[in-house]
Amino acid sequence: MTLRLFPAVLFLVWTLGLGSLLQAAEWLVVPHGTRIRAQLETPLNSRHNRQGDRFTVKVAESILVGGVEAIPAGSIIEGRVSRVKRAGRVQGRAEMNLSYDRVVFPGGIDEAIVASQADLDHQDRIDRSEGTIKGASSRKRDAARIGIAAAGGAGIGLAYGGGGGGALGAAIGGLVGLVDRMLQRGEPIRIPAGTLMIIRLDRPLQIGISGGPAR
Repeated sequence: MTLRLFPAVLFLVWTLGLGSLLQAAEWLVVPHGTRIRAQLETPLNSRHNRQGDRFTVKVAESILVGGVEAIPAGSIIEGRVSRVKRAGRVQGRAEMNLSYDRVVFPGGIDEAIVASQADLDHQDRIDRSEGTIKGASSRKRDAARIGIAAAGGAGIGLAYGGGGGGALGAAIGGLVGLVDRMLQRGEPIRIPAGTLMIIRLDRPLQIGISGGPAR
């Protein structure tokens, strides 16, 4: 009896094993750390955006796994502003953190992802260890404003008080420029639509070969 059942059991094991291999072959895994190049579709500005604001980017270059297209160009990745800090009035640059939580494939199928900003092709700097985008410094602009105010004050002082008046006017003008600087915030982060965004996967993403996610 046992010998009669053995071929049937062997066939069942072989069939299940083959099925598992075929099922595994239908999935692709995009590894952790993969970088995705995409173009920003929604402009971002640290002066206007708030934590939780949504935005989208479009994948510019397909991601291949083993020569097979896993994330096609044209896929839409949805993100949100996870943190934003406006530039201070006296010191401190604007800062912004972006995270990504969903990819929508051209066929309309979507899948959750865990990803963050790795780099961007823009004048603002990014701290690659934390993914924090930092705005440009306003020191040059501030120095120019204070200098213009001081020069204007010196001119008025010379016109009405001679040499001594010029020195006093320059001092007063410089003070006025400093006060003006303190009343204004530093430069905001402005990232226009079309900016190249480099996104890093923080967890592996499992995707079906057909172009949709593996469920």
